Amino acid sequence: MRGIRHPAAVIPPSAYFDPILAHLWRKSRMNEFSEMVTILRRREPVEPHLINNEIYLGTLRLRVGEDVETSGSWIAIAAGKAEALVKRYPVRPEFRSTAALALLTAGRTQDALLLVGEIDETEWLEAPAASQAIVGLVLDEAGEAGLAQAWRDRCDPAELNEWERIAFLSAAERDER
Repeated sequence: MRGIRHPAAVIPPSAYFDPILAHLWRKSRMNEFSEMVTILRRREPVEPHLINNEIYLGTLRLRVGEDVETSGSWIAIAAGKAEALVKRYPVRPEFRSTAALALLTAGRTQDALLLVGEIDETEWLEAPAASQAIVGLVLDEAGEAGLAQAWRDRCDPAELNEWERIAFLSAAERDER
């Protein structure tokens, strides 16, 4: 007898591309990564990881000064979409950190601070390095320099790609690490 499979347990087709996406990301091949996410999003428009990746990449591009086809309204819309993902998946640190980054970039520092503060510190410590670096960035922009530095010290820059290092670490930190 077959068990009943819950739709949430079904692996989305885009998951089969995760190794390729991870490789492109590690190598900072952002244009190829972006093209692939765009293609996958067309095929799976409601897949939360793809939505998160699209928002994260667009926000990261804005933060590093990449010339992208976005406007001030894009970041406001992206922040709203990221907040909706957090409401739907509240315990996913990577969704929460993307939302915090988008809120910060949209000029909503206090909202970003609230968002990162809603998760227990131990959960952040188990999160990817980029999520930890974003916590440090939020704290820094909220005027909590000491706490921000402690978070950045925990983050291994080797786990960040080139754009993340530029966006999240100061020039001195990038040089010394």
